[in-house]
This record gives sequence, C-alpha cells and structure tokens, in this order.
Amino acid sequence: MSAAWCRTRPQAVRIDLDDIRDLIVAGRVDPQVLTRLQAQQYHTSVKACVALARVFIAGGYDVAVETVFEPDDFTRRWRPLLTGLPWHLVVLRPTLPVTLARSRSRSKRVLEEHTRTQHAEVGRWSGDVQLDTTELSVARTVEIINNRLRPTGSTVHRRLGDT
Repeated sequence: MSAAWCRTRPQAVRIDLDDIRDLIVAGRVDPQVLTRLQAQQYHTSVKACVALARVFIAGGYDVAVETVFEPDDFTRRWRPLLTGLPWHLVVLRPTLPVTLARSRSRSKRVLEEHTRTQHAEVGRWSGDVQLDTTELSVARTVEIINNRLRPTGSTVHRRLGDT
C-alpha cells in the first residue's frame, strides 16, 4: 500500500523496515523469535529507517515507512527519533480474517500467532489513526490516506495485511 501511496506523490520514497533489516547479511536472527540480539537488530533497523527518511525528506521527498507500528513500541522507539521531522501516522487495519488471509498469500513467512498478536496490538491505536481497509480498493485506500494527510505531506505509514 505504501508503494501505491508513493506513486501519487511528485517525489516519494518507500522505506520498509523488513528491507532495512534484511541488509544484515551475517548474524541476522529471525525477527519473530524474541531475543536480546533480535531486539538490538530491530532497534538498529528502526534507527536506520529514520535516518534514511531524514535524508530523503531533506531532499524534498515524501516518505512512507512501512512496518507494523504497535502503540507502545512506536512511543518508545520511533517517536523520539522523529523529533524535528514532519510525520503523520496511518494504521491500516483490516479485520483479522482478512489480515490472516493476506498474510498467508504472501511469500514472506509470518507466523500466524505473530500476525494475531500484532493485529491485536495495533487495534489499540485510536480510531482517528486506524483505517479499516477490509472492503477498500487500493485506489480508495490511497485516496483516504491522502485526505488524512492534507496538508502535511510526509508520512510515517504502517501496513498490516494489505497488499
């Protein structure tokens, strides 16, 4: 979804936390198995995402950061790093059955238990941040996101279960 949003902007960049984490070639651990090293790699990847976003925003690009933003983690890890940046949070959250079906259809392996936990966690965001995309087309979702972002432009964007 973030790539579709980026295509509606004059200049835009999509930064996917998973892609950034995949830059770790040696010693990368499974992000779904919580260990001290996994937490360190996650935090380093968060910092890399924000640093990359800063570079592109400074260059005049709109930026969409794609990951699952759980409220507590966002407040603790992401928000302090976003100081001084224009940002807006949109949490795409279709129903759980749709999220699970979309997750199963992807090549990326995500444990169902992990998807269920993330879905419940992102459900804690306020209603003005969440967007139920269950019945929405990609085009309609992007239109709603653009309407929510006016006039700010740049965004931190989250995906769970959308294509």
